[in-house]
Amino acid sequence: MLLSQNINNYIAAFHQNAEAQANALLAGLGTKIFHRNGDYKTNEWAAETCAKGRAVFYSGGSSESRGMSDNQSWGSSWGGSSSTHDSSSTYNRERGGSRGFSREQSTNDGWSEQIDYQVQPELFTRLKSGGRQNRNEVQAVIFKSGTPFPPNGKPFTAVTFKQS
Repeated sequence: MLLSQNINNYIAAFHQNAEAQANALLAGLGTKIFHRNGDYKTNEWAAETCAKGRAVFYSGGSSESRGMSDNQSWGSSWGGSSSTHDSSSTYNRERGGSRGFSREQSTNDGWSEQIDYQVQPELFTRLKSGGRQNRNEVQAVIFKSGTPFPPNGKPFTAVTFKQS
């Protein structure tokens, strides 16, 4: 069993071809447990260890346009008739008009499939590290070569430990 805070400690332990020797040593370990870490190189190495896979990215947007068209059309007519014989008259007056309003709305969405980390390097900076502020919970990502973890069958899984 080997234990270290970050990959740089292993590299520092070797004198010649230090990085290659550290990588060779770590490659031979079938089970790796990654806790919260602020070292970029270690977090990237952990993400590479969990491997890349297909990821679907969704995108979308919407737009709306409103317009008022003040197309006024007004008209009137006036007409009438009168009769002398019974002293009646009839007058008609008509008026009318119209205005228009228009509104358009469109939405779009799409997706793309890309190869990306299955576990993003920044995740390792957000794992809980125990103590009162985390309700004594410690989080980790466990990687075990050749072992499919349920429910997705990947060789890694997230776990939470309780401190005593």
